Amino acid sequence: MASTSQTASHFQTDPENSEREFISLLIDLYRDCPELWKVKSKDYCNRNKRSAAFEKIVGTLRKLKPDFSVKQLKQKINVLLIYIKLNPVDNRNFLGPFSKSSCSPLIPNHTGNLGGVHEFQFMSG
Repeated sequence: MASTSQTASHFQTDPENSEREFISLLIDLYRDCPELWKVKSKDYCNRNKRSAAFEKIVGTLRKLKPDFSVKQLKQKINVLLIYIKLNPVDNRNFLGPFSKSSCSPLIPNHTGNLGGVHEFQFMSG
């Protein structure tokens, strides 16, 4: 993953890719906080740790979007999770050009699916 400062400067200079890079960074940061998504984690029920994790993510994302809030973060995560539940992805056919290294999350591909939602598959295991 690129450093936040590198992402922030690229975010400002390339508006076409800015939203998908923002979502990709959000997913990476969320993945790094199992207390938010891993139900079997001992910290999952700890409100203080969960709150701190949300604040940490928002603090990083505010470097890209200064007005970004915890409420907006929760909404974005919920939208992504609902999309995944409503549109199951067959990873064997889906990953191809939309692998993590291609950095193209949540952009419709030729089949109409959102590219990059497979990045949330870490939550299933």
